Amino acid sequence: MKRLKHRKIWAAALSLSLLAVSCGGGGGSSASSSQSQSVSSQAEETPLDGGALLDEIYQDLELMGILELDETVMADLLNIPEEYYDQFWGRYSMARFNIGEVFIIQPSEAEGSAQLIQERLEEYRQSRMDTFENYNVAGDYEKARDALLYQRGGYVILLMLEDNSAAQALIEERIPE
Repeated sequence: MKRLKHRKIWAAALSLSLLAVSCGGGGGSSASSSQSQSVSSQAEETPLDGGALLDEIYQDLELMGILELDETVMADLLNIPEEYYDQFWGRYSMARFNIGEVFIIQPSEAEGSAQLIQERLEEYRQSRMDTFENYNVAGDYEKARDALLYQRGGYVILLMLEDNSAAQALIEERIPE
């Protein structure tokens, strides 16, 4: 629901920008310069297509029982209240073995939201380590132990995969610093 709202706002802003550029007066070089600046700034502000990014991360992974992150999971599994994030994308495993989890969360403007999200994701990572400490099938304990939890370009990211570096490289291509 929040993603749809943000897409509508972004679409309206883009439409107004294009209208302003096309209706702008003058014909000198300064008008064409401002048009090219406007177009280039729009390209820089292209919103993250987190769904496509997740599809690319998971395309070659052979994992069973992978589920999409939703508002209920954000609240119940990750314990992150809605007022602390603007957008999120993620996939997680409910399987008892062979986990593969990726969470990309954009904190809201609420004070301390990025820190709260990072703390809750660390708690989740620790719970996964605890789960697999004595039941380590398919190296799941090591996946949880070696998980990457970091911030990049306004997002808090948790990678809990067998090869975090491949997913991290894709994320760095799509999310500028």
